Amino acid sequence: MDLTKLSDADLIALQSGDLSKLSNAGLNALASPKAVQQPTYDPTEGMSGTEKFLAGAGKAMVDIGRGVRQYLPNSMGGLSNDDIAEARRLDAPLMKTGAGTAGNIVGNVAMAAPSVMIPGAATVTGGATIGALYGAAQPGVNAQERAKNVALGGAAGAVVPAVQTAYKVGKSFIEPLYKGGRENIVGRAMASASGDNVDEVIRNLRSGGELVPGSAPTVAEVSGVPSMAALQRSATATSPSATNAMQARQAAQNQARIAALQGVTPDVAAAKAARSSQAGALYNQARGEGLDPAIAQSIAPKVAELMNRVPDDLVAQARQLAQVSGEPISDMGSVQGAHYLKKAIDARISQAVRAGDNQTAEVYGGLQKSFLDVLEQMNPTYGAARQTYAAMSQPVTQGKVLEQVAQRGQNFRGDLTPAAFSRAMGDKTAQGVTRMPGATMQNTLAPDQLQTLKNIQADLLRSDFAQNAGRGAGSDTVQKLAYSNMMDQSGIPTMLRNFGPAGVIGNVAQRAGQVVYKDANERLAAELAEALMDPKQAAKLMEGQMVTPQMKALIKNLRLGGTAAGASLPGLVQANQE
Repeated sequence: MDLTKLSDADLIALQSGDLSKLSNAGLNALASPKAVQQPTYDPTEGMSGTEKFLAGAGKAMVDIGRGVRQYLPNSMGGLSNDDIAEARRLDAPLMKTGAGTAGNIVGNVAMAAPSVMIPGAATVTGGATIGALYGAAQPGVNAQERAKNVALGGAAGAVVPAVQTAYKVGKSFIEPLYKGGRENIVGRAMASASGDNVDEVIRNLRSGGELVPGSAPTVAEVSGVPSMAALQRSATATSPSATNAMQARQAAQNQARIAALQGVTPDVAAAKAARSSQAGALYNQARGEGLDPAIAQSIAPKVAELMNRVPDDLVAQARQLAQVSGEPISDMGSVQGAHYLKKAIDARISQAVRAGDNQTAEVYGGLQKSFLDVLEQMNPTYGAARQTYAAMSQPVTQGKVLEQVAQRGQNFRGDLTPAAFSRAMGDKTAQGVTRMPGATMQNTLAPDQLQTLKNIQADLLRSDFAQNAGRGAGSDTVQKLAYSNMMDQSGIPTMLRNFGPAGVIGNVAQRAGQVVYKDANERLAAELAEALMDPKQAAKLMEGQMVTPQMKALIKNLRLGGTAAGASLPGLVQANQE
């Protein structure tokens, strides 16, 4: 409309929206054909490719609403054929762009994707029905176009399931022949073996690291699922190389555990030598100093009472110990005599501990404490020597305890075993070495030593799980991976493979498959065994197969140029028309 032909008064009236104030000339100008001509504009002007893509996807969703509203009366917000034609005209610039068209296709696919979850959607009948319904929901400028959408949707929906099955079967025959395909089969086999726990298994494989440095765990050891343990044993048993690799891994794991144990075990000989050097010098000094006569006089009644508590046989034993050591004593009233009497009391306590006589051990322990208190009052240097000896005895004791654990935790082949190792790391080992009834592994060993024992125990237990869990659940699945993959992808039920005439046919087909795919099966078995040795790789292969069935159907149909149920084809046709 040429506004220059309007008077100022008409322009003011037009601006105010009060058309009653327009002159006749102004009304005629507005009523001219040029005045009612629809403005032409490009809604995509200034839009980025991403924005056009999103707009195209949004159009697919809006179109469903438009199509449904065509079946409603005007009073309920229904749309007429003219409304659809106008919407199509306005959307035309967007649909002429590649990004807009791509977005519209993706939008249609996304709208149709949930339909694959409907029971029976993968059948020809189900696909045709769903496709027809989706086609009916597409907008049309007339009844003929809407009917065409229904027909196209039904036809596409009926064809796609058959195409999907053919695609799956064809792919299953090819997969065993190339590495990527074999990886897919291996991933599916492991995912299948995980059952309903596949998500948990993948998490465990991702997080299950070494408990002991160098003891690289296998898939079965960290999976936590008995069926994975059964699969690992079956897989490694089918190939000599896989069997050798697994045995080598187990041997390396055992060496890693022994190395970890040795790494926290002090050198007993070196610790004893250091103790003898430092504590021995103090003991010699204490002998040279003797007993302080003044202190001895002041506590003489206490000393006499204490000596009355000492059995005569202990005194005789002390003299015998001194004689054997080359240091004979004439009486107990010397540092030397008191020292050997203390040794005799020590021996009596140890004897009681070994016999399990805790009461006797406790009584003599009290006697020993009282005796040492008196002795150290009369010779403080002797107390310093004892303290030094006790402190420097800690690595000696720890070394002996850990050596006992290593010896008792092994079988005749030198392999640490879960049962033997668990027994060996019990408190009885600490009590036997220290000859103290109250000794425990926790108060005897350092924190890092105790943690190493716990880590080795946990590592042994999960190795035992891999070797024994799921026993009796093995099968020949591993030997027939290629054949089983074909049968699975073909959708042939297990019952039909194993029973009746169909079973006979299946056996024949199986034999043929084994002939054709013998090498492929051997490669598959080897690659499965290899994957089962590497939890991280196994998790990667399994994750590659964790696309939902719905998404798998969607991807396959996109590759074929269709949709999840073929139902969005009318929308794609309509987009091309626009």
